Amino acid sequence: MSAREETATGSIVDAVLSYAKLGWRVLPVHCPLPSDGAVACSCKNPDCSSIGKHPYESGWTKAACVTEETIRGWWKRWPSANVGIATGVESGIIAIDVDCGEGKRGTQSLHELQSKYGKLPPTVEAVSGGGGQHFYFQHPGKEIRVQGRPLSPDFPHIDVRGDGNQILAPPSRHQSGTLYAWNESRAPHETLLAPCPSWLLQLVQNKAEDRIDVINGKDVPIGQRHTYLLKQSVRLAAKNLSPTELAGALQSLRDANCQSPSSADTDKQLANMARTALKKKGKDTARFRIVGDLRDLIAANLAPPEELVEGFLMKQDFCLLSGPAYSGKTWLMIDLALALAAGRPWLGHAAKESRVGIFPRELPDALFLNRVETLLGEKWERSVELPLFKRFFPAVAPLWVQGHVDLVDDLSAIKDFCQFRQLDCLIVDPLSRVHTVNENVAAELMPVLRGVDELREECGVAVVIIHHHRKGVPGKTEDSLSSPRGSTLLSTCPTVNAAIQTLGRQFRKVDIRRNCGRASDPFYIKERSEGGFVLSEKPLRGKEVGDANRAHVLSAIERGANSYEEVAVGTELADRTVRQHVKALAEDGKVAIEKDGKKVSLHLAQWKAPEQRPIWGDDGAELL
Repeated sequence: MSAREETATGSIVDAVLSYAKLGWRVLPVHCPLPSDGAVACSCKNPDCSSIGKHPYESGWTKAACVTEETIRGWWKRWPSANVGIATGVESGIIAIDVDCGEGKRGTQSLHELQSKYGKLPPTVEAVSGGGGQHFYFQHPGKEIRVQGRPLSPDFPHIDVRGDGNQILAPPSRHQSGTLYAWNESRAPHETLLAPCPSWLLQLVQNKAEDRIDVINGKDVPIGQRHTYLLKQSVRLAAKNLSPTELAGALQSLRDANCQSPSSADTDKQLANMARTALKKKGKDTARFRIVGDLRDLIAANLAPPEELVEGFLMKQDFCLLSGPAYSGKTWLMIDLALALAAGRPWLGHAAKESRVGIFPRELPDALFLNRVETLLGEKWERSVELPLFKRFFPAVAPLWVQGHVDLVDDLSAIKDFCQFRQLDCLIVDPLSRVHTVNENVAAELMPVLRGVDELREECGVAVVIIHHHRKGVPGKTEDSLSSPRGSTLLSTCPTVNAAIQTLGRQFRKVDIRRNCGRASDPFYIKERSEGGFVLSEKPLRGKEVGDANRAHVLSAIERGANSYEEVAVGTELADRTVRQHVKALAEDGKVAIEKDGKKVSLHLAQWKAPEQRPIWGDDGAELL
């Protein structure tokens, strides 16, 4: 190899490695070679219809990688190879190929496309060796397979490169001899990948669906039976069917739509296909999106989450409110829902007017509604589905749902409910009534928590779930935030942990811990006699109570109370408590106890004035 060839090969490898560092999966592609005054493909097939555009590796979809050692080995073996980039979700890119070669009207189609839908945003852009254009966009995350076919019949010579496709990148060589090149200031290291425009994404997705519709027609030919059933298994797996239900649905589709159904896939094979589809569903690559690097995230300029309750709850939060039995969790849940719906402060925290949904499974409907009535403070007209209290709620009252729901089995219906009603917050009371799994086993509990995450991410709602503390955990525990019943996932997965501590009969302390954002101070509430809570000052505890009561007793005696009975009336303390504090005050020398037979009188102790020292004048005479 000449020095010039080594230099050229080195520049190609450097370019390929720079793409790999971006997370783009690369692969070697055959190149055009001069042959007897013409151009041939390096594959040595004289009838090659894709000169310099098809990969060296037969299984290239799996072989494409970002490993430096593998890449250097490829270009050492094929030093003149063109550079291919595997598009799709793993590389995080989708490409639009505008073909402008001889007899192609890609430029005109691009102009018409942008005139109808709007201009393409600035993004990574290259000029192909044939004079066309390549536009690179962020992959939307959901797998898109279009086999590089035209975007639309209305816009010929504009192709889409999605999952399972590859596209040539600079410095690849076209059969015309021209090199592919990045447009000025549009190279991947000079600009960011733009998100794929929604209108363009819709056209791409429609194209993918059109391709599926061809297979979904009746009388699926023998050669396409297995592909048809495989695609249907993936589609049906998304509907949360059981393995038996999914296998039965595939059998029905086979018998109804496939030619020669008796010789098609057997029932056993379809059952295996159903299990495989459900297993892959848990590893669906559409659940995540490859961003590339931090610059993409910064360029997205994401707005901070919207705060629903100041210092307590934001949109898309997962809040677990836990506490011991009979600590008032349901009262707090109803009070929170009413405050959000009315846009009124909740226990000292400003609340934003929001749409709220409640799944109240802790109480019978009548008792639940009675508590709502108590908190509202007056009678109201009940409605089974949507109670409207215009005096309290400017927009809409909380929606309460009757019947049983399950965060796993009914997840799709719950999503529909949240999206149709445009909810900002969903409250579930309690967690134990909306699933059938063992809360102590992390593997069983995970689908429930994953369902909560899907609700937050897909519907944009804050999810508040009421839960109980473990057995044996006293209400006054100092570690109440780490005491919810069940797996430790319930302490670590929520974005907000709130826990109630009981402080005597009336008082409660609510601790709050966020795993992100600013820290929140605990607050204290006092139980009302008629039900519910009001914000309260920090209650006195332990020695603080004794010191305060003793000060009240001394103050009563200073005001003239001279018997145990009068002090008890003036301080509203029990007679026994009064006697204990008077005895302590007497031992301190602050109160004197005089007894006349059975009669006892109390008064302040007579303090002896300190002895005064004489003051002498200048002449030596005593002045004072």
